[in-house]
Amino acid sequence: MILPVYKVRFSSQIATHLQLAIDYYDELVPGLGEKFLVEFEMRILAISQNPYASAIRYDDVRFALIKKFHYAIHYFINEEQREIIAFALYSTYTDPETHWKKFTEK
Repeated sequence: MILPVYKVRFSSQIATHLQLAIDYYDELVPGLGEKFLVEFEMRILAISQNPYASAIRYDDVRFALIKKFHYAIHYFINEEQREIIAFALYSTYTDPETHWKKFTEK
């Protein structure tokens, strides 16, 4: 068993995004949401073992692709506490300009 090097903390926002993605895939094909969840968990484990493997995309935020499902986990690293903060899960088909405006206008 491989243990994570960094602790991973999730925002409530990513929990919502994860459930929406699971529901979406289950509507397409029953059981596909579970496969998505497994791929998500495997990617989180990989991030925890090597958080610097993903490039910085904006500010100090990195994102790790879940390639089979075209989603990206957005996270940043708190090196002092050896912690990964995963705060968003977005489809790579999402228009970032439209998506970010939706959250900043509230």
